[in-house]
Amino acid sequence: MYSHQPQPLSNLSRSLPPTPSQLHSPDLPDDNEASDDYFVDSEDVPLPFPIQTIVADPQTGLSLTLISALGAGSYAVVYLAREVASGTLYALKCLGKDKLTDEEVAIQRNEVVIHTSLPKHRNIIHLFNMFETKDHLFLLLEYSSGMDMYQWISMRSDKADPITGELYSPKARYGVIKTVFDQVMEGVGLVHACGVAHRDLKPENFLIEFSDGHYTVKLTDFGLATTDSQCDEFECGSKPYMSFECRNGLDATYDVQMADIWSLGIILINLLYHRCPWSDPCPQESYAFSEFLKSRVDFLQ
Repeated sequence: MYSHQPQPLSNLSRSLPPTPSQLHSPDLPDDNEASDDYFVDSEDVPLPFPIQTIVADPQTGLSLTLISALGAGSYAVVYLAREVASGTLYALKCLGKDKLTDEEVAIQRNEVVIHTSLPKHRNIIHLFNMFETKDHLFLLLEYSSGMDMYQWISMRSDKADPITGELYSPKARYGVIKTVFDQVMEGVGLVHACGVAHRDLKPENFLIEFSDGHYTVKLTDFGLATTDSQCDEFECGSKPYMSFECRNGLDATYDVQMADIWSLGIILINLLYHRCPWSDPCPQESYAFSEFLKSRVDFLQ
């Protein structure tokens, strides 16, 4: 599922030339905050199970051989796993119960309930099952051979044909971005139609595959998802993609699906400009965001 070391796009923006509206900004996105959902190089994290270990679902008897570590976080490791009987590849997310509080274990189970409530769709990573042992929780997920959108953007994959390497014309580049973003909206639209809000939409949580001349985009990681329509949990997600309402808590609650839509707008800016417009949607913390509030129409010109 995760195949590289994702970082906030705010890090990427430091190496990019600023857009004209940001030349005067002293606070180009520069926060290095990363939640536990950011995955780091698996070589730096002890693996709960060595490669080639066979893990079995005690309820169904499904046996899986751990082929490699795709990524690791502070309390989770994602393995590439092969079913022993069929050879089918899966992404197996492994969480150690000893690293989680009872509340966090309950949150993980809630993620499974929400994720499995969604119908199978080509733009959403499918969760097949969850199983438990005494010490671990396992999520059996669809495996994607693609990269996540952060990596796709950082590699400038929208600039050239992935087969020939020929540079796209501006019109063709916008066509590729439209293809990708249309599928982003398809996946999120289905999630919303099912009464679910994701609450952590960002490039790292979309996987992009290229096969047979076509891109396929898949939404993943429902760890913060909710079926509530209004939420009083503020600062939920990643700051560069948070809505103003979620970040600043000026009202008692905020509309979680509308907050997702705000995040989609920031992702579209990432796709078009290879950068986040700000690191924090709080005018007291971000000069760029305060400038946006002064002149919303002209900000990106």
